[in-house]
Amino acid sequence: MMNICSCQPAKEIAKQSEESDTLKDYSGTSDYFIDERDGKSYKWVRIGDQIWMAENLAFKADSGCVALNNNKNNIKKYGYLYDGNIAQKIAPKGWHLPSKKEYETLCNFFGNNMKESFYSFKKLNSSTFNSLNSGRYNKKDDKFIHSFIKTFRIDIYWTSSLSSYSKDPSNCYHTLLINYFREIMLVGTLCNVADNEYFPIRCIKD
Repeated sequence: MMNICSCQPAKEIAKQSEESDTLKDYSGTSDYFIDERDGKSYKWVRIGDQIWMAENLAFKADSGCVALNNNKNNIKKYGYLYDGNIAQKIAPKGWHLPSKKEYETLCNFFGNNMKESFYSFKKLNSSTFNSLNSGRYNKKDDKFIHSFIKTFRIDIYWTSSLSSYSKDPSNCYHTLLINYFREIMLVGTLCNVADNEYFPIRCIKD
């Protein structure tokens, strides 16, 4: 059985996030901000009326976070994978985990259908979301899923919106899903159990 990363106590995350400060000038279309909890720099980008992180969060938590394939060398590119509970409270000060509605707003800006939005999410340039093939982890099966084969490749990101489709709606969150085989993106189509599934997260500016 692999070991999930153990870093800072989970109860300190919210406190540190409140005490930390970030770059205040977001008047342009793209720049960087500093998460002063650990000094990491993140690129942000303005898309429509929203400001998004253009890379995955890479802040360590005491529990509920793991590096892809349990390899710390993957953190710089892919960030950490988080369970749904820790994802709800780990955003830097001035940022938050996006809701289902906020992802829908982003998708609508990118295009009026799921295929148009798919290509906009995948563009790797200075002015868009830059979705990465970050993989995911299933705690129950102790299994990482990270495929470069188009048929099996899916990017999934947590949202802050609880799903009503589950038998336990207090522990199940909607997600953004990017399907490479069908070349579409969907919001809120899967109900993912918060304490079992580990996905990357992107934050949106408050």
